[in-house]
Amino acid sequence: MYAIVEIAGHQYKVQKDQQ
Repeated sequence: MYAIVEIAGHQYKVQKDQQ
C-alpha cells in the first residue's frame, strides 16, 4: 500500500508496510 505525501508543493509516493 502506498500513501501520497505532499511536502512543499511536491508529491511523494511513500510505501507503507503493514505487518
